[in-house]
Amino acid sequence: MVPTLMLMAMLETSPSASPMPVIETVRVSRMCTALRRNMLTAIVGLRANDNLIGQGVQLSQRLRGDAQAQPVNAGSATGGAGASSALDDFRLSQLEGALADNVERIEAILDDPAAFPSNRPMDPRLAAGRDALLAVLNKQKAAFNLLASAAETNSSNDLLSRRSPIDSQGTPPPPPRVLIADTLMLAVDATAKSERNVTPAIMPLVANCR
Repeated sequence: MVPTLMLMAMLETSPSASPMPVIETVRVSRMCTALRRNMLTAIVGLRANDNLIGQGVQLSQRLRGDAQAQPVNAGSATGGAGASSALDDFRLSQLEGALADNVERIEAILDDPAAFPSNRPMDPRLAAGRDALLAVLNKQKAAFNLLASAAETNSSNDLLSRRSPIDSQGTPPPPPRVLIADTLMLAVDATAKSERNVTPAIMPLVANCR
């Protein structure tokens, strides 16, 4: 994704442009304020989400290993592996909570009516930059939903394992197979593709805020 610190440095050290008419100055000032206060802050949050989702990828791989640690779970990718799986439940819940909080903050930043008003026309460059960031956030939310689903499934399978349910044949039914690691990687790839559109959408704003 666009290097936030580099953008901030460009905004702070670039020479001031020649004076513009008052109306144009106000319009550009609003756009630059939205860039600095909202969009760059959102980028920092999106990068943090990338790191959290990366941790989720590692944890999803651990889930599979822990679930397959016992013979009864040989065909499973989540839950039912005793203490190690219970620890996975805790780690997933922590990760899910951090991602949920971050997603909520970024949504609020990008929905800020002071920066992105709905009652008057928005500068097309500002709208394009915001749309690019929202596209990344939506892809990250897909990854978040996968992790949330994995957390629920893992916890349910752990509960079923502790209760040791017996079917009519006298054989414990295996927990449902969830290939969370594979599916999550697809979501990560989709996020990476959407992030390629951020820099070309943001740079025109930077150029006008020098």
